[in-house]
Amino acid sequence: MSLSSTLTLLLPPWHLSSKVKSAGDNEVEATSDICVEAEWAFAGLVILGVIAEFIIAAKNPPHDSWLGHWGAALADLVIALGIAGEVLASAIAHTCQEELTRRSNDRLAEALKEVTYLRSSRRKVLAGSEARFITAIRPFSGTKFDVGLAPAGFREAWDFNWDIEPLLIQAGWTFMDWLNAAGVTHMKRNNWTPAPALRGYGIVNALNVTIELHPSHRAALLPVAEGLADARTDIGITASIEENIIATTSVNEDAIHFLIGMKT
Repeated sequence: MSLSSTLTLLLPPWHLSSKVKSAGDNEVEATSDICVEAEWAFAGLVILGVIAEFIIAAKNPPHDSWLGHWGAALADLVIALGIAGEVLASAIAHTCQEELTRRSNDRLAEALKEVTYLRSSRRKVLAGSEARFITAIRPFSGTKFDVGLAPAGFREAWDFNWDIEPLLIQAGWTFMDWLNAAGVTHMKRNNWTPAPALRGYGIVNALNVTIELHPSHRAALLPVAEGLADARTDIGITASIEENIIATTSVNEDAIHFLIGMKT
């Protein structure tokens, strides 16, 4: 980092805090390093001033001489400048380190949040937010949807669908069997309403929760898909809307294709 860049960050000093917050990590780290080096330089000034005072005292020049008149004052000035510089450099370095620590803590908190999300099932995330989710998507009552699920073995995705699909139906949405002979799994839902208990789901190569729309109905269904995605995000489950058909094999062109894949 150049000296001019450091001065731009430091001046004017009353804007230091806001400039440090908006600067990049490398700039803040470089400024902190420069200030630490400056602290040593200013400490050297203090030592130099003290040594000068001892030399003046040892020589004991006549009071009316230049050295006797100004020597001690100049040595004191050097000491004062050194102390002031140390305090200023220390304050700037402290501000930079505080900002770097804050950023590090923020990144750690975000990483822990991500780990917590990955280790928790979407079923648990949904629990307690059912009513809010239903309320959010009820304005789109009457929307047709079918469901594509991760292959057998990804139990978490199937458990999540078991809980959330009835909420869509309670909001007035209409379930449709996944219409495609290839890759369709029929699952019987015991003690589950509404009928039929035997329902058809697609097996899809998808990750997380995604929504796909057929081009022929994309314009009409996009506002609904956005409402569904927002409702899921609001309860802590991110859902994305694909630009094109990627994993969907269903021929229900007028339905929203709700895909639940492995969580990543």
